Amino acid sequence: MYTSHGTVQGYNSQAIVNAKHQVIVHGEALGRGPDNENLPPAVDGAKENLQSIGNPPDYFEDKILTADSSYHSIPNLNKCIEEKLDAYIPDNRFRNRDKRFASRVGYRPRSKKFTFADYQYDRETDQFICPNGKRLKRLAKPRLHNGKLLRSYASEETDCGRCQIRAKCLRYKDAKRRHLTYYADAAGENISHAMIKKIETEKGRKIYPQRIAIVEPVFANIRVHKRMDKFNLRGKIKVNIQWLLYCMVHNIEKIVNYGFA
Repeated sequence: MYTSHGTVQGYNSQAIVNAKHQVIVHGEALGRGPDNENLPPAVDGAKENLQSIGNPPDYFEDKILTADSSYHSIPNLNKCIEEKLDAYIPDNRFRNRDKRFASRVGYRPRSKKFTFADYQYDRETDQFICPNGKRLKRLAKPRLHNGKLLRSYASEETDCGRCQIRAKCLRYKDAKRRHLTYYADAAGENISHAMIKKIETEKGRKIYPQRIAIVEPVFANIRVHKRMDKFNLRGKIKVNIQWLLYCMVHNIEKIVNYGFA
């Protein structure tokens, strides 16, 4: 697990929590730190638990789901699309694009260079049009890379060589042409970029900050009040059982306070 102190070896716990009463609907301890493939099994586990108490298989359809930036990955976003979840999962640079964080340490404003959003897609020709009106053609047919659909486009060297705004477009001074590469869904859409645009809408900026008041208090309750600030067992099965027991104690406390609503 990557932390501010470096890489820490051990187990990482995750939980899906409902917004109303902060009840844990699914919990699991994992033996890997990165969360880029952790959402699909968590959603499947939550669906199984919810169906066991009488909810339909399509219970998650149109439900709002928020997760921190470590969950922003193609497998996780694809799972949200598959389940028709109204997901809000920002990339790890979203705060650097938000002026509300300008006074915080480490804030870096949006780069003055052109971003993916500055290139217009021409669906008829399957090409991108740069801010200077030049076209980026597809390099090859879309291909699978690590199980994900990869699409690549590039401009002509002659177009970039004499372009007056190349400094705002090319990453390096000696670069010869502009490349656009992204992972796409089955329809060819850049789902990562679509999520970034969604987060930066007025609705997205109102919904996503609610996450910190929903799920973080749950972990604080277990770590501080229940005093389980580390796993003291070995083996994933034992660690997972320990985490689930604490999740159960947390939920029992909710039942005592709110009843079986």
